[in-house]
Amino acid sequence: MNELERIIEWYNLTLESQRFTIRLAEKSPEIFPLDSSLAAKSFNEVKETLLEAEKELKDLTVLSLVSVFEQMLIDYLSDETKKIIEMGNESFFEAAIKYAFKNTEKWHFKDILDLFKTTVGAELVGRVKQIYEYRNWVAHGKKQSKINRVTKTTPEVTYEQLSEFLGRLDEG
Repeated sequence: MNELERIIEWYNLTLESQRFTIRLAEKSPEIFPLDSSLAAKSFNEVKETLLEAEKELKDLTVLSLVSVFEQMLIDYLSDETKKIIEMGNESFFEAAIKYAFKNTEKWHFKDILDLFKTTVGAELVGRVKQIYEYRNWVAHGKKQSKINRVTKTTPEVTYEQLSEFLGRLDEG
């Protein structure tokens, strides 16, 4: 199981737990311990609180998926660069690649994504860039002034797109 699969697994488990808690609050509200933050709330308040938490969970899951994906691509570039360097042929081309890829962790992630257009396809790179923009919007405080410039996504769509990208990368 790769890290993206682990993230989507904990997301689904947490989502199920929240939905179960809503059903429990509706049928047996007395089951909540007195020290629970939900104990003193009405069913409607509990439901509203948990649905709001679900929205945040979705955004944080997208953020987590993209962050792990970003590191996976940086690691991939680093590994591929090491393979070229280990060939030991110090032609100008290999020296240029070694220099260019020496600090990949400092590159802009959208530039890194562009490197993969020929491998995974420009359309998929474009979709992943939109997901990355949404992740940045979430990570930087969800500023209302920027909401019209980002395309909303879900953890399920994010997982699917990032997994497709990695799958195509493995094929290429």
